Amino acid sequence: MKLNISILLLFLLLFISEKNNAQSKIGFEKQAHDFGMIKEENGKISYEFKFTNSTDQPVSINNVKASCGCTTPSWTRATVEPGKSGYVKAMFDPSNRPNAFTKSLSVSYSLGSSAGVEVLTIKGFVIPKPKTASDIFPIKSGNLRFTADYLNIGDLKNNETVTKQFKIFNDGSKRINFTVPSKLPEHLTISVTPIALNSKDTGYIKITYNAKAKKDLGDYVYDVVEMETNDSSEAIKKLIIVANIGIYFPTMSHDDSLKIPKLSFDRSMHNFGVIKQGDTVATNFVMTNGGKSDLIIYKTKASCGCTASEPEKTLLKPGEKSNLKVTFNSTGKSGQHSKSVTVYCNDPTYSEAMVIIKADIQVPLPKDTTQQK
Repeated sequence: MKLNISILLLFLLLFISEKNNAQSKIGFEKQAHDFGMIKEENGKISYEFKFTNSTDQPVSINNVKASCGCTTPSWTRATVEPGKSGYVKAMFDPSNRPNAFTKSLSVSYSLGSSAGVEVLTIKGFVIPKPKTASDIFPIKSGNLRFTADYLNIGDLKNNETVTKQFKIFNDGSKRINFTVPSKLPEHLTISVTPIALNSKDTGYIKITYNAKAKKDLGDYVYDVVEMETNDSSEAIKKLIIVANIGIYFPTMSHDDSLKIPKLSFDRSMHNFGVIKQGDTVATNFVMTNGGKSDLIIYKTKASCGCTASEPEKTLLKPGEKSNLKVTFNSTGKSGQHSKSVTVYCNDPTYSEAMVIIKADIQVPLPKDTTQQK
């Protein structure tokens, strides 16, 4: 019985302690506010946390920091004397933030010569606004809407065939009829369902992509296909089809792994230093095949049209060296620039090797054309 009383007293003390700790030292009426259910389309909401300085010393709010950019704080800037009142206001923007939320505000204050921090909390539940056709299909081509400005096949290996469907929406008042091109690139098969899309209906563009037939490598390998329609606003629909194509390597035995080619460079980065705007500069990276079979360079690709790459050889025997020439054109550029060149090869451990070039481009000062008298 004594033990039970002791436990009860302990819980009571803990409860009193927590209650005292939760109390505001500078007199906030409440430290948490629940907005309840709010609608996203109604826009920003706010709540003022009011406090009354019940101490015998002046209170100053030095700063209020929100836990999220969606919450904007404001507060009483002037010193709050004993017996006077102040506030901290929390404004919450529910745009693109559906479902439950909890946000905090850290209030830094001075009480006389001492300093402290109190935490205020807002919470609620955002009911998302109903999505319109323009929300779901933001890209418009005449009366036809797409979910994105290109049709992304995604990642695949150069031995794979992938089929994907892309939603489309007829936002016009008349039916749109599609004519699939009779001649397409060998690696593409395209169909539209339905072939005649009624007003305010959703359809699909189905694309089968054969990466082996494409015979290309790298990120954002793209094709542009023009499709005819009877859309009076814009009859020709340009479909931009992109894919990230990597190299397929079959599973190797331990013995096979000892016979692979090995690509290495004499350096991974070259800095041209300070150059003048308009200069074209070049450097050679030395490539070495340190493996035991032929190294094949399938492709080199620069990150920018201002950079060109040219391998001296596309096949290196074991132990052979060769140059990769990288040229940079600084026309129209200024300041510090960094560009990359990716080398696609048959080294399974380094199939997408990258080298970097850098330059600090100085813009010439304009000539003084004024005439001294």
